[in-house]
Amino acid sequence: MWVRYSCILGYLCIALCSYYSCSYRLISPLPRIRCNHLHLSNNADEIDQNETMFTQKQILKEETEAPFRKVRIFFYISLLAAAGLGSLISITKVLALLSQSRTPDNDMYVNLGINLGGIPVLAYLWKRDLDKQKGLLERIQKGGSLAGLKIKLLESAGALTLKLSD
Repeated sequence: MWVRYSCILGYLCIALCSYYSCSYRLISPLPRIRCNHLHLSNNADEIDQNETMFTQKQILKEETEAPFRKVRIFFYISLLAAAGLGSLISITKVLALLSQSRTPDNDMYVNLGINLGGIPVLAYLWKRDLDKQKGLLERIQKGGSLAGLKIKLLESAGALTLKLSD
């Protein structure tokens, strides 16, 4: 029993380390990052022209508007890893049972069903959270571009030009 929990704890530590190494790249001093959070580059030749770019300030604003998103994403990734590992172990138990080298276990099929049912649910929640993050970043980017627009106020003495952000 303790072996099962130590394996789950080990995979949670691996997922935690990989998540934090990815998040350090997100908070890098580079001026812009790619939206898919998989690759950071300061070289303009490596980045596609049609890909959406976000500044560091926009990413930090998104993190303040949804502060627990990174925690949820970490739990989705770690629970997906645990469900995948549990499914792999349960499938090998079923194969051993089919080859008649193992005695039947009552919880084996229940565990396999829970693990296989949890994988698509967690993957859907993870994708939905990433889509909401991208939508929020696009909204923040659009708001920033609107704030940079200039307006012209007509007065009797002359025209006065201001920015919306002033």
